[in-house]
Amino acid sequence: MLIAGLTEIHRGDHHDAMIFWDAGRALLSGHDPYAWIASRGWLYPLYYPLPAVLVVSPLAALPPVLFHMIWSGLGGVALGLAARERPALAPVLVSGAFFAAAGEGQWSPLLTAGAVLPWLAPLWIAKPSIGLALGVGWPHRTAVVGAVTLLALSFAVLPGWPAGWIAAVSGSPHHAPVMRPGGFLLVLALIRWRQPEARFLTACALIPHMVGVYEAVPLFLCCRTKWQGYALAVLTHVAALGGSWLSHGAGSFPEAASRAWPMYLMLVYLPALVMVVRRA
Repeated sequence: MLIAGLTEIHRGDHHDAMIFWDAGRALLSGHDPYAWIASRGWLYPLYYPLPAVLVVSPLAALPPVLFHMIWSGLGGVALGLAARERPALAPVLVSGAFFAAAGEGQWSPLLTAGAVLPWLAPLWIAKPSIGLALGVGWPHRTAVVGAVTLLALSFAVLPGWPAGWIAAVSGSPHHAPVMRPGGFLLVLALIRWRQPEARFLTACALIPHMVGVYEAVPLFLCCRTKWQGYALAVLTHVAALGGSWLSHGAGSFPEAASRAWPMYLMLVYLPALVMVVRRA
């Protein structure tokens, strides 16, 4: 019944949230989520380490649409709580970056909130490509202790999971932004290396990850005022529309990301860089 119930989702819905849901259901059923996802015909394998699957698995028993709604809602709530501590972060909730992240069921809202709310920082281990960059900017003991705990639990549940994860990411199309045209400019953030935002932005430029407008959510940490946040929020909407236009007709998501990269660089990454570099 599980396989029959997943057929429609498997064929027609390729949001990241549905891959998390599918992997979580597999883990709850005693299957290896990496082998399960690989056998299901998704557009791409499970790029996330097992701690990510562990985190979402309690919600995987829900129907897929409800899972997606609750999962994305938790990211919005986390950002809202973080904005109470850091008001300049509030505009991210009306940004194209957040809308894209919620639509895809991405981790970026929860991970971003971890930079302000240390009790969420252990979740950085769920997506190392972004979590490591956030850890470089805002290192915290809670993040380390929590990450180690999640890793220990993941090995207890499925000792051999690193083999499946390494096999999945070995063919990953992820690239460091610094390797893309104009991406080297982001390293200029090192001018302000004492600031956590500068260290984060530099690490983000050097660590391979899939470039998408939803990955711009953490860049709102570079804003020091609400006006800067609202300006960046508008730019992410424009970048999303422009990136969609540039990537129209692309044969794959990596190709679409490459086509849209100039738009993301000019309208999202470089404005974040300017906010960091201009800061005294």
